[in-house]
Amino acid sequence: MTQTKGKNYTGCGAARHFVAVGASLQIKTGNRATANKWSYEPVCWAGIRKYGMVRSQ
Repeated sequence: MTQTKGKNYTGCGAARHFVAVGASLQIKTGNRATANKWSYEPVCWAGIRKYGMVRSQ
């Protein structure tokens, strides 16, 4: 089980950390992070298949 997080190192816009969980790759997202802030998953997940950061509105 893993709790994941990512930092928005860009100086522009906002981003969210995401994970794709399980065989169906269900997407879970973290909080919205503005420049130089952290986005994190509020819970731990098992079976993470993919992860990363995406731009957010």
